[in-house]
Amino acid sequence: MAPELHTSHGTMKTNQNVRLRTPHGGLVMSIHTDYDWQMVFEHITNRARHESWVDVTLGSHHWRAFHPQPGVDDHCSACGVHLTIVHDTGTNHLCTRCCHATMH
Repeated sequence: MAPELHTSHGTMKTNQNVRLRTPHGGLVMSIHTDYDWQMVFEHITNRARHESWVDVTLGSHHWRAFHPQPGVDDHCSACGVHLTIVHDTGTNHLCTRCCHATMH
């Protein structure tokens, strides 16, 4: 069982690995701290802007992050903000902030 990290956002398991896959490769990143968690989401949004998509796996959570097509007006299922990066969980389209909060 992984040790727990107590943060302002609650308790998260440390030593989690997040797997990222893009059309041009993949990356596995370890999450040990809140800073690591922030860096993972910054990397996801950066890759989603420069690649077609990023498939993300974190434990039992799977989603695809992508830049919406021009002319598509999509909004976050949780907070309603206009999406510049879509985190598609299969049932919801989330903004980065709401996806981060859901997974953290």
